[in-house]
Amino acid sequence: MKMKKFRLALGFLMLMFVAQSCMTYEDVEIKEIEDTRVENLFNKNEPLKIAIDVKIDNPNTYALKLKKADLNLYVGGKDLGKVHLDDKVKIPKKSTSSRTFVFVPESRDILKAALGGAIGIFKGGDVEVRIKGRVKGGVLFIGKWFDVDHKEKIDLKGKISGFGGFGGKSE
Repeated sequence: MKMKKFRLALGFLMLMFVAQSCMTYEDVEIKEIEDTRVENLFNKNEPLKIAIDVKIDNPNTYALKLKKADLNLYVGGKDLGKVHLDDKVKIPKKSTSSRTFVFVPESRDILKAALGGAIGIFKGGDVEVRIKGRVKGGVLFIGKWFDVDHKEKIDLKGKISGFGGFGGKSE
């Protein structure tokens, strides 16, 4: 009986190895940050959430699911601290599409840090936003951590009013 379980486990491991080696992975590319919103800014009883709509290109022949994120968010060159992915995000295969990533900061102190980085909003509107860290993506039961370092100047003027809820584009 033990030998039968061992053969089954060995066969399963070999199948996983073959399946993983057959899938070629091409880098997913962030095309642009389209929109940003903040939820629960003034409600201290609820977690602060930051939604970022991102146009993303997945050239792979399979859909990817982003499961975790360990990222630092920078605005105007100022590190606002760590943020984590609130929910999984599915990226369709062979597509360039907009996805909504909802992040929860480790601390509400991110607001204090944001004030220093947001000075560009009042000067001209354009502020450099940078996301740097790692995300864990996967297909079925195969997962892998990927490095992320995306920097882009965006116009935040007029987007500060997005304090309410937000609908998602993610699946």
